Amino acid sequence: MKRIWLYTLIPDNAAAIDWAREKRLLSLRCICPNCNNDMKLTNYKCDNEQIWRCRRMVNRMRHDCKTSIRQSSVFENSNLSIRTVIFVLYEWSVSMSIDKTGYELSLSEPTVSSWYRLFRKISDRFVEARQSLQLGGHGDIVEVEECQIGRRKYHREGGPRKFGFLVQWFVGHILRESSYRKPAD
Repeated sequence: MKRIWLYTLIPDNAAAIDWAREKRLLSLRCICPNCNNDMKLTNYKCDNEQIWRCRRMVNRMRHDCKTSIRQSSVFENSNLSIRTVIFVLYEWSVSMSIDKTGYELSLSEPTVSSWYRLFRKISDRFVEARQSLQLGGHGDIVEVEECQIGRRKYHREGGPRKFGFLVQWFVGHILRESSYRKPAD
């Protein structure tokens, strides 16, 4: 996806909230801690424009419980708008540098750096969870391939270098054959 398409897809914070819900970055429901019923999504005068709210009667007493839509999400402890965080996520996903992202979105480099760190941490957890699955087993043939890819980067810093090239390693594996045969009935 190109940046301009994302900016037209998410023109304001309300559209960003809808997009984040669609992608499951924001919760689709919230349970009231007082009465254990579903809370309702309500428009409210705040930065997010919406909150979770419950105004039910419990033991003849009305309670008014409010919860941020950011609760239990990646946006929870942030002062940035949800739209801005989505744009930072996009810039991180296309490997934009921290200083360029800060310039494009008018954010400080420490802010962008902390978001990039959080996104790396989340993606690392995701990859580790998927790698814990074993491919193959006794009698299976698993092919493992490794590849070193590099390209010349003039006057740039960062990344492991070998002979003036920016170097990246890739490792892949695939289950080719199995010696296991299903017994005939």
